[in-house]
Amino acid sequence: MKRNIVIIHKSGGDFKLTDVYLLVSHINKYWNKEITKPDIYCYSDMVKYEISVVGLTIRPLPNPQWVGWWSKLNLFSPELAELRPFLYLDIDTVVLKSIDTLFPPVDKNEVFITLRDFYRPTALASGVMFVPFTNAMDNIYKEWMKGPAVHIRRFTGDQNFIQSVVTNPDLFWQDISTPDYITTFKPKKIWRTELPINSAVVCFHGKPRIPEAAKTVKWVESYVTYEI
Repeated sequence: MKRNIVIIHKSGGDFKLTDVYLLVSHINKYWNKEITKPDIYCYSDMVKYEISVVGLTIRPLPNPQWVGWWSKLNLFSPELAELRPFLYLDIDTVVLKSIDTLFPPVDKNEVFITLRDFYRPTALASGVMFVPFTNAMDNIYKEWMKGPAVHIRRFTGDQNFIQSVVTNPDLFWQDISTPDYITTFKPKKIWRTELPINSAVVCFHGKPRIPEAAKTVKWVESYVTYEI
């Protein structure tokens, strides 16, 4: 099975392309050497043409008019369908171990997998998703395109809109992974100064951003000073 990873970068906020490079460098650093490295794609509104750099392909972001997290609805667009199935990661995701196990076996690569919200266990979160090649993914985009402006006014975030279409994903990462393999930087809104031993993926999902946390949290400081 091909292994594609997708990252969405929207300018005008806190994130820069250097943040993308930092994430990509850690993905490649820890990737299981016995498994072919994934093809990693970043869709950004900062480029007009495809650019290839070491370990990363940057492509123009479809529909750059969608602001903030709403730009993630491009993940379900026809322009990205050729990459399915793919693993999506938010830019403010920290990778500390190999994440090759986040790609399901071939016989399960048609399942839609998301995070269970760290604070609301009945809600899905969109920071880490496995996007399969299924009609359900097309339906998310079709419903979105009926009126993006209306949906933006109605829903508080992209994950709320996604859940309104699919109800629930096929699986939640927390239900199929080792405990704490994917975790939050701020359980109960308290910053993690130390990590569980099993943690491979740490989701920042909002404030603080990774550079801010690096000023006072040693393990985050080590992460951001890794030489790309």
